[in-house]
Amino acid sequence: MTAERVRDAGLAVTLLAIDPGNLGGLWLRARHGPVKQAFSAVLETIPGRHAKISPETPDDALFGGIDLSDSLAAGRIVSRPGLLDRADVLSLTRADTATPALAARLSGALDRGSLQALILADEAAEADDLPPPALRDRVAFFITDDGLTAADMAHLAVDPEAIRRAWAALPRVRTAPEALEAAVGAALRLGCMSTRASLFLLSAARAAAALDGADAIGQAHLELAARLVLSHRITPPAEQPEEPDPETQSQADQQDKDDDTKGDPDLTEALTDIVLDAAKTTLPDGLLTALAMKSRTARGSGQGAARTSSQRGRPLPSRNGHPDGRHRIDLLATLQAAAPWQKMRSAPQGQIAIRPQDFRIRRYRERAERLLIFLVDASGSAAMARLAEAKGAAELLLAEAYASRDHVALVSFRNEGAEVMLPPTRSLVRTKRALGGLAGGGPTPLAAGLKAGLDLALSERRRGLTPQVILMTDGRANMDLSGQTDRAQARDDAQMTARQLHAHGVPVLLVDSGMRPSRDIDTLARTLDAQTIRLPRGHGAGASAVFSALE
Repeated sequence: MTAERVRDAGLAVTLLAIDPGNLGGLWLRARHGPVKQAFSAVLETIPGRHAKISPETPDDALFGGIDLSDSLAAGRIVSRPGLLDRADVLSLTRADTATPALAARLSGALDRGSLQALILADEAAEADDLPPPALRDRVAFFITDDGLTAADMAHLAVDPEAIRRAWAALPRVRTAPEALEAAVGAALRLGCMSTRASLFLLSAARAAAALDGADAIGQAHLELAARLVLSHRITPPAEQPEEPDPETQSQADQQDKDDDTKGDPDLTEALTDIVLDAAKTTLPDGLLTALAMKSRTARGSGQGAARTSSQRGRPLPSRNGHPDGRHRIDLLATLQAAAPWQKMRSAPQGQIAIRPQDFRIRRYRERAERLLIFLVDASGSAAMARLAEAKGAAELLLAEAYASRDHVALVSFRNEGAEVMLPPTRSLVRTKRALGGLAGGGPTPLAAGLKAGLDLALSERRRGLTPQVILMTDGRANMDLSGQTDRAQARDDAQMTARQLHAHGVPVLLVDSGMRPSRDIDTLARTLDAQTIRLPRGHGAGASAVFSALE
């Protein structure tokens, strides 16, 4: 089965190389390693000029622009070509993090024919993390390294000579009406409603026929194309809803009426987009990188913090030790330590006398993975003012965390305590979903939130992760650890918990979400020794601009 999967992957690349213009491209989901390297090597057989971009590639590099120095020298506007002007085959790394704007531009380039083929490459750890639908819909094939090893790559084969012969044969391949009907019917029966699925199926079948040297598409070619093009596009049929009884229907109608009174969802989404843009303009780049640099001075913690291991990692010089089942013996170093003393030790001929002091054990240095714990203040003071902007800032930091392959967790605090809304994960989709469902209102149990973040950090540190905290709050605590609304005691509890967090060496990035400056947030930042970022302060002109944009 594994060998068949690898051969199918090679056939997909071969068919794409035969007719890249009509097949659009390929989606490759593979983690970094020898398997991905093998796939990347065969992708080079696709004809044309190749280039690689990432979601962070600027527009002027991708689409070109005005060359200022040449324009000044020539006394006229001189344009600089972009990658799309110089490449026929474009590879998009980390395609699962591509923005809708980038997806729209690349989709347009494919539709216009200015881009011959697009390779979507991602290393997503979760099934929910997908490239944008517009891009997935415009590439014919999907390849994954799930369950494959480097040894399996021996079955991956692409014949450049066969591809060149197929190029010459492709214009002669006829498409019978029966083949067209079969392609459309198969796509519809499998739930592939996009017309591109049928078109890709026909194009792949024509390329398969050309590869075989056939003059027309046959049944075998259609079956091969269907397996390669439609298998990842299958949509299960929707279940038919049961007929509700009259009482249930009446309750549902009443619920719909109630929902209509809660506001316009389009308006809510527009507002969210606006505040997200506002956050983008104020949050400096590389915040998480700066947090990592700061954390390296905090008792050995930090992104990629180095630690000594007895099992794996970068080899270190051996040290004295005793074999106890947990450590591996460095045989060569042990023999080297024993060798100078052999003349002074009595050992049978041909044997080596080894004493306990000669034993050397292996040591390694490994890098711990980072865990970012988002502590989000969802209390009434935050919800009424800045919760939307705090969510926007959190989304931006999440994107940066995902790009660096960090684990993330989400803890919210409101009312009488704190709740772990999302345990540590690498899924950007799950984290955004949990963040979007974050409700607001109630008192501010800041101490409970800090304690929940500390408990989670210590627990995950014992599991080998390096915890770091991103605290998003206005700092106005009014609920103490006992659940009483005592503002003075709430401040004291928050300070005590903050000192504990700092004492355990957990670095903190503090995002001030308050509407106005506060001494509480400054005191909290000093106690935590935290880098502080302040969201933009609201004002009347800004509010007017928001509502003007929505009209």
